[in-house]
Amino acid sequence: MNVHICKNLFESLKSAGFFSDIKPAEFGAAKIVQVKGQPAAAAQNPFEFIRSENPDTVFAALDLLDTHTAAIMLLAMPPLYASSLYTQFDTHKKKELAVLLLQVFTLSEKIVSAYAEYFAEKIRAQKIGEKERYGGTDFAVKFNELLPLKDWRMFIAAANDALPEKVSEVKKRVVEFEDIIHLSDRDIQKLLRETDSQLLAKALKGSDKAVQEKFYRNVSKRQAALLKEDMEYMGPLREKDRDNAQSKIIATIKALEEKGEIVIQRGDDDTLVD
Repeated sequence: MNVHICKNLFESLKSAGFFSDIKPAEFGAAKIVQVKGQPAAAAQNPFEFIRSENPDTVFAALDLLDTHTAAIMLLAMPPLYASSLYTQFDTHKKKELAVLLLQVFTLSEKIVSAYAEYFAEKIRAQKIGEKERYGGTDFAVKFNELLPLKDWRMFIAAANDALPEKVSEVKKRVVEFEDIIHLSDRDIQKLLRETDSQLLAKALKGSDKAVQEKFYRNVSKRQAALLKEDMEYMGPLREKDRDNAQSKIIATIKALEEKGEIVIQRGDDDTLVD
């Protein structure tokens, strides 16, 4: 990146109220702190402060910057930290940054420090914004853990009418009884070993046919017949009791997943390979 580009960036940032004590003439000063994208030896990198910040907050603040400014920030940061941030950008921005990061530019120590102060301000603003945000997918995921199953299904169905994309994000982060159809046969058999047959019969009573068939295919014909018989002869079942049984099985699935004993495929990123 040449000095001319850096000066333009400087002017745009200065107009926003930053770098008031620095003159454009300081660009290209004798003290070179960036050469071929590698910082020269210095007593203290002005960007060291980011190590004590939440990495997610740092990336969120960086991602809001234009590509040229983000490139300067990355070049000024400790390389290991900068590389971890770079991997989080989308493919398009990665390509744009790659072109900029391989160019050569020179900045004085004072300019680099000013950019660090500017970025620190952006991080502070990001943290304030994070504190002020309520609701969203994080809230919905927590709600999933607290609401009775009937209320959760009503909640997610209503939300899906208005915000289908958000609901899709939520569903990738929670476990629902219907997710059982995405378990492998091996995982279903592990779940069966941890589940009482009477509890399973209650959970399957009136449930989705695809879920029922998933279990029938993973037990012997005799066991499947007994399970169907249990469901038939238990008579009418309160919806609350069915939901409680399903909630217990969901809890078992979560416990097995946390221990790494089963895998729930929630999207393309969870595709399994042999």
